Amino acid sequence: MVALLRANRQTNAIVDWCVDALRAAHGRIAVRELERRTGYSRRHLSSLFRTHVGLMPKELAGIFRFQKYYREWAAGRAFDSLLPDLYEDYYDQAHFVKEFKKMTGYTPGRFGRQVANEFGRRILRP
Repeated sequence: MVALLRANRQTNAIVDWCVDALRAAHGRIAVRELERRTGYSRRHLSSLFRTHVGLMPKELAGIFRFQKYYREWAAGRAFDSLLPDLYEDYYDQAHFVKEFKKMTGYTPGRFGRQVANEFGRRILRP
């Protein structure tokens, strides 16, 4: 996503800063915090993101947040061992499962049974 943003060559310092902040925090920055830090309204930030990223800030935050866990899971870490950490970023396990399904089209259990982990390794390959 970030590579596409940079390849687009339509850069915006505010968007770049917000994307970097969201990535560094694994999506754990609220949009209102981005508003406070940049001095721009939610509406203006959303407009900039729509133009330069193609997603709303909250959507990108969700991707970064999910990516953190997906990478660990695809690398072989058992889902059950991720549960304690999930509560830092998700309200509960059901919230994570909903996000997982939104991002992959599968629940974690079904994904593990029906989609080879090779798929995850290919996505995560640099």
